[in-house]
Amino acid sequence: MGDLLSGIGQKASKAWLGLFVLPGAVYVFLVLAGLQLGHREALDLRSLAGDVASSVGGLDVTLTAQVLLVLGALILVGLSSVVGQAARFAGVAVERVWFTTAWGHWPFPLRDWADRRTRKREERWRELAKAVLRARAEKKDVGKSDGADPSGGPASIEPAADPVSAVPAATAVPTDHAAARAAMARICAEQPSRPTWFGDRMSAVAQRLKRDGALDLGTVWPHLWLLMPTESRDMVVQARQALGKATTLTGWGLLYFPLALWWWPAALIGTALVFAGWLRARSATETYAVLVEAIVRLHLGVLAQHFDLKAKGLITPNLGANLSNVLRASDPLDSPLGPPSHHPRR
Repeated sequence: MGDLLSGIGQKASKAWLGLFVLPGAVYVFLVLAGLQLGHREALDLRSLAGDVASSVGGLDVTLTAQVLLVLGALILVGLSSVVGQAARFAGVAVERVWFTTAWGHWPFPLRDWADRRTRKREERWRELAKAVLRARAEKKDVGKSDGADPSGGPASIEPAADPVSAVPAATAVPTDHAAARAAMARICAEQPSRPTWFGDRMSAVAQRLKRDGALDLGTVWPHLWLLMPTESRDMVVQARQALGKATTLTGWGLLYFPLALWWWPAALIGTALVFAGWLRARSATETYAVLVEAIVRLHLGVLAQHFDLKAKGLITPNLGANLSNVLRASDPLDSPLGPPSHHPRR
């Protein structure tokens, strides 16, 4: 047990140093350097090195100086840790914005911007979907005109009327089937309903499972998590941690922007970190979404066996609906309301 706790402590200390202390120390150093250099001498590193050398050279090698150096190092570590936590909190805020489902409760200017962005993303996606349907129909017409005998194959099934066809055609929509499909995928894997790509990408997983298997992902996932193999669980945890690190990197970038008021290179550093965090977050979100959907499709039959439900290895609407109904908690309004609670007065 002692070896186990020691190993856990070493991993935690390494993570603490790598995620908070070291980046925080770099940030504190750049803050001090930026305040010293200012805008006019922003890149004068020789002057900064001379100031540091003169400050260090002027210290007396006495017990008091050594104590002050130790205290300064401890203060630096403490400030670095605090700044690291601030970056993590900023990353959490960024993640909440990117994956939000409650932008309707935002303040008026942000709420209006999110509504317009969601509407534009949806309209563009539906225009591209209509282009895909037109290209598909043209391809089918070309196949018939080339001499294909419909009686020689299976009966042709006409697609059901799609509400997308009611969308007016846009002027800048690709006419090629593959190009329109690729443009749709860049917006969202499914019809957009969120102001950001991140929220729509995770929502697409639930939409697909609902359409393909009548499955309520929010209801089934906690129970499936307890039964899935350790390897699958570890892969999901690693993907989720990668997403958290990416948003933290974006948080680091946001912390550099206030420093740009005194030292303009901080704006370049902040922009680079925010862009790098955004790219890493997109990759991590895609990996996380793919893993979640794949695990549900692969291991849903294991969960069904615990409830004696027949599963042939493929997700079906019957199986998904039955599992969702079994695992979904009952509605408190389905039963008569009980008497009011009487709380003792204080």
